[in-house]
Amino acid sequence: MVQIGKAEDEEKPKFASLLAGQSTNTITLEEAIKLFEFPRTIGDYEDKTVVIGIGRFGPYIRHDAKFTSIKKDDNAATINLERAIELIEAKREADKKKLIKEFSENPDIIVVKDRWGKPCIKRKGKYVRVPNGIEPENLTLEQCIDFLPAEKKSTKKTTKKKTTKKKKTATKKK
Repeated sequence: MVQIGKAEDEEKPKFASLLAGQSTNTITLEEAIKLFEFPRTIGDYEDKTVVIGIGRFGPYIRHDAKFTSIKKDDNAATINLERAIELIEAKREADKKKLIKEFSENPDIIVVKDRWGKPCIKRKGKYVRVPNGIEPENLTLEQCIDFLPAEKKSTKKTTKKKTTKKKKTATKKK
């Protein structure tokens, strides 16, 4: 991390993460100042803004409220709109290949490939693997629901708190 300002200053100090390959021991002042240019807007694509930023998992492209990682051979400081569009489109294609089946009657349940390429049933962020020997393309909505664990209902009870008056205790004198 690099920082502009001090904690004692009236204005709050600003922080920026280092890029891959940068070290606090070898970074120059010019390189450190460039880090404060993030997040930076590089243009519009499909009437939506394209932003380059550096996050917890490294440099990324944000477009249409979706995030795309920037490849290691690309530099977040110099990436242009054309390259960003290529990466956005490549991510869309990869996402399309993950989807195996959707159900129009229940869009919360879909059949997808997990990150290891195995077919899974997904509902509300939870994944259940499709059992071996079953073709995921041929699954029906009813079969998917049978494979998914039953949704738990909330067990929290709402009760009113009773107001109690504290009893005064007399202290004994010795």
